[in-house]
Amino acid sequence: ENHISAQLVLLGQSVLLGAGLAVVYDLFRPLRLRRPRLTWMWDGLYCLTALLCVFLFLLRCAAGTLRLYILLGLGGGAVFYFCLLCALVRPIWDFWADTADWIAQLLALLYAEQSA
Repeated sequence: ENHISAQLVLLGQSVLLGAGLAVVYDLFRPLRLRRPRLTWMWDGLYCLTALLCVFLFLLRCAAGTLRLYILLGLGGGAVFYFCLLCALVRPIWDFWADTADWIAQLLALLYAEQSA
């Protein structure tokens, strides 16, 4: 049997997963820019995260079957995020990355002061 409504729900879920994975990739952007030598680590962590998410999605939601419309939904969700939403949230990511960097420097300074 071919259940169109179930396939449309699965397509919508895959679009949301693609957009979510694009958000995670964009979250790693400030980290990659601040520490270029660790880019390989952040990219590897993202790839493992994305692989695990897609694998679990296919097992739980798609009953272990990979369909073309799922791949198109994943790509479409990522394109949707990067074309429409990325410019709006990127300043927020940069602000929080600057804040985290400032807190890390402050903690390192406090730790160095205690050690001396």
